[in-house]
Amino acid sequence: MFILSIHRHIFLLEVPPTSLLESLWQVTFIASNSTQLTLSSQNMPFFDKAGRLTGVYGSDLSFTDMHDMLRKLLQTENSFMYVMTRDGMIVGTSTNESLVDLSTNNLIHANESLSPLTRSTAQYLWALESKSDQRDFTKFDGQRWDLEDLTFQLVAMTEAPFLVIVNGAPKNDYAESINRVHQELEETGRQTVRKSIGSSAVGFLLVVAISCFVFYFAVARPLAIITSRMVNATQFEFSVFRDAAVQHTTFISELAGMESEFNQMVSKFAESVLETQNICRIGTDNAFVFRSDTTAETIKRKKSVIKDGKKAQRLVSLLWVVFIQTFVVASVVLILPLVIFLSAISKCNSVSVAAGVGIANTLAIRIQNLEVSLVMESIGSLIASINENALDMSKILSVYGNDSNLDSLLYSFANEIKYSKYPLSMYFGAKSGAFAYLKGTGKDAIWVTTPLGFSDPGCRLCETYQQNYTVSDWEWVRKRNSSTGFGVWDQDSWSFSGFYFANLTFIPTERPWYRQAARITSFKNAKVQYTEPYIYASDGEKGFGVAGISSNYPFFDANGQMSGVYGTDISFADMHGTLSKYLNTPNSFMYCITRSGQLVGTSSKESIVSAAGGMKFANESMTETTKLSAKFFWDLVPNEDERDFTLLSGRLWEHEGYLFQVRAMEFAPYFVVVNGAPKSDYTGDIDLMMSDLESALSRNVVLILGVSIAVFAIIVTINCALAYYLINAPIGKITSILRSASSFDFVAYKTMQNQYGNYISELSAMEKVFYTMIAKFAGSIRSSEPSKSRTTSDPNSSPGFPTTPRSRVTLMSLLKK
Repeated sequence: MFILSIHRHIFLLEVPPTSLLESLWQVTFIASNSTQLTLSSQNMPFFDKAGRLTGVYGSDLSFTDMHDMLRKLLQTENSFMYVMTRDGMIVGTSTNESLVDLSTNNLIHANESLSPLTRSTAQYLWALESKSDQRDFTKFDGQRWDLEDLTFQLVAMTEAPFLVIVNGAPKNDYAESINRVHQELEETGRQTVRKSIGSSAVGFLLVVAISCFVFYFAVARPLAIITSRMVNATQFEFSVFRDAAVQHTTFISELAGMESEFNQMVSKFAESVLETQNICRIGTDNAFVFRSDTTAETIKRKKSVIKDGKKAQRLVSLLWVVFIQTFVVASVVLILPLVIFLSAISKCNSVSVAAGVGIANTLAIRIQNLEVSLVMESIGSLIASINENALDMSKILSVYGNDSNLDSLLYSFANEIKYSKYPLSMYFGAKSGAFAYLKGTGKDAIWVTTPLGFSDPGCRLCETYQQNYTVSDWEWVRKRNSSTGFGVWDQDSWSFSGFYFANLTFIPTERPWYRQAARITSFKNAKVQYTEPYIYASDGEKGFGVAGISSNYPFFDANGQMSGVYGTDISFADMHGTLSKYLNTPNSFMYCITRSGQLVGTSSKESIVSAAGGMKFANESMTETTKLSAKFFWDLVPNEDERDFTLLSGRLWEHEGYLFQVRAMEFAPYFVVVNGAPKSDYTGDIDLMMSDLESALSRNVVLILGVSIAVFAIIVTINCALAYYLINAPIGKITSILRSASSFDFVAYKTMQNQYGNYISELSAMEKVFYTMIAKFAGSIRSSEPSKSRTTSDPNSSPGFPTTPRSRVTLMSLLKK
């Protein structure tokens, strides 16, 4: 809420004070000689000697600059503020709209505004007052409402002219940063989904390609080669087995074992066939000759090939191949999306943290700006009223009063209190050493000091205040050459009483405020000045030892000589309350210093007076936050001769976890206000939220990793189980049959022949060929005999299986013959 400071000129009248009227405020109107919006103050009645009203003195307050004033107070992009009278006529708005209906030259009401925000909120207020005959919006002081997407509040002045201030903003203004973060998170989510799907698709295709490639070269191709050899063996074509390269078809141990057994079986079978075919008939009788050179050579080459093959070949179990393949597959399929997902979560978390910090910093700056603005406005308004009071009193005392008469001074002060409600002390120190002081009403409100021997025959105050002095009191007066008394002032009856002697040596002409004003030697240069902080002799109510500053204004007589000084004390005793009431966070702080660094006031309860009785500097404070920030400023301006903290005005710093700023008055007394708070005050909830996010992220990561590992283990187990039952076990059985067949044992073959039918096409084909081959081998061995007689002239003819039917005869029977 902004502050309107309007001075009402007060004059000393030659009429009884009780007949004076209180100041009144007229409704808002348009000045007759312009289009300016004004609010008239009926604040000074004039009477003739018969007590009849002869006229009224007034002053106009223009609201021409109201727009700029309101705009400065807005904190968000679309916020609004407007001021209206208690019955709803607009007197100021933050928008640029005209407040006057040009057709009627009358002020518009808020519910007729052209601004959508002003009109909608005003119509809402009008609806609340629809049942009232006389509209009065001051009754809603301090209330807040939500209207669709708007939030707004109303604050009303409790004294005339009872202006009503309405301010608010769209809710999106307060959630702008949050909405931006929400959009970023949504976009991150969309990108994560796209990347996850893309990576999963690529990973899937890659995995399929790698799996097919590995399976083909590790299993399918070796099975096809072995099956092809079985087909050759089935046709009794053994020439292919003479090539050493046939021993290097696979690196899979199970397939290599089966291949080895198969080759050994074929080798033995071929050896048997060769031995059988090398039995040559001699003559026409049943006489046979056995030729062993070819067989021995073949067997020798076979064994050498097998032996060399065993040396060169390194074998790996199929289950290890499946395990490694599955591991790679699971890694690609699970880890890539997992990495993308976790990186997305990390990014979202970072964005959330950054957004939270950004929102907290923005909030901190706005809160601190608001705090210091209110304090500066309050102090500035006080200084402005002091300046106006000094200038007005200079007119009153110069024109209507008698600055050499204490009674005249007292009643002039009383008039100022009556009409302006001036809350501070007013006093006048005469060149003669006389002093009159008045502050409010009640006990110790009045203070009079005169030098020993002071005489003013027309001064009732001088005669009264010393009436109750004792002999001892007069003895002190003579010793000090000064008489001081405090008494009661009744503002209603304009009477004083109850004076008592004050054991105080007070020489007004030696006080800081008098000496400062005395440096002005001409009335042409007269101005309001402010002293440096000092310890008051007494303030009449608070006692001794109170610190503050004093304003002063010099008075001159007709000869141009200074006749006295008018002053006002600005006690720092109430500065604590002024500063602390504007703080908005639990650990925020605020203090006020002079431009050289002396403490003027602090939001803490620390005394600004040192133990030695002097004024403290801020860097000597016992309050941690004050001392920390003050030392920071002292480091910025280390040279005492150049130390002027007003030069730091408008700057914001972050130091050791604190965020604080400086604002300085642009006019005397050039006070500097420092306010700030720990960053945790603004980020406390956000820090808690971030901590929860971190904990949730950790839990989710652990959960995701656990699930991924479980899925990985399940995939590996299933793949290994399938590989074992669909590939390893059938290959093992076939290898076992081959091993038995190598010993010409075909019992296992008979048992397994009815069980083939593997689901794997390559294995199924190989099984069919294998069983066919074994059947032919077994049948051939059972019925083998030389196909025809050989002569010794053809010893190197290649052995071959007979192509014409033969009678069944076993190899052993042939050998026995």
